[in-house]
Amino acid sequence: MEDLSHIVDEAMADFAACADSVALENAKARYLGKAGALTTQLKSLGKLPATERATAGARINAAKTRLEDALTLRRLALADAKLAAQ
Repeated sequence: MEDLSHIVDEAMADFAACADSVALENAKARYLGKAGALTTQLKSLGKLPATERATAGARINAAKTRLEDALTLRRLALADAKLAAQ
């Protein structure tokens, strides 16, 4: 299983680098979409031993929540910037 903190750090950097909402949605798809990095991690839970599954699932869900929160904040920041530019 790929290191979750690496995925989260990479996603946060990508979100921060997005200059518009289209780029942000593309970045979201890379991490949270159907074939995204975090979604792939969730799908791989079934391959883990039962004893590790709950802990790994909780870690993945926590990472997903962090990314969703960061995504929401970035969307707001982009909307504010667009509004200020007008």
